[in-house]
Amino acid sequence: MSNVDTGAPPEFPVTIDDDAAERIYRVLVAYADADPNQRLAFIRQMKTTGVGLGQTEWRIKAGYYGPTCFSICDNEWFVKGTRDDITPATLEQIDIANLELAKLRDTILSEQYP
Repeated sequence: MSNVDTGAPPEFPVTIDDDAAERIYRVLVAYADADPNQRLAFIRQMKTTGVGLGQTEWRIKAGYYGPTCFSICDNEWFVKGTRDDITPATLEQIDIANLELAKLRDTILSEQYP
């Protein structure tokens, strides 16, 4: 599990529209090894989420190594791995991805609630 503190969750819900979903997926590709070819499927699924409340999960890849899942849980955005891979390199990659997702979430939130 990630050891990085991404701050308190925002008090307002972040709306996951096409633009937000696109930006989230860019972070997942850059920092969590997500497949660039799955971008449209990801955007389509995130549109069904709408407001980033409740829970949703996107399988980045099937396997035991590296970041494997992106989750939204009540305005928290994060990637996680499996218990089978707790190597320092994977934990660092997950921490970096989670920090980038938190920064993006806060940026989108400030754009939606100026």
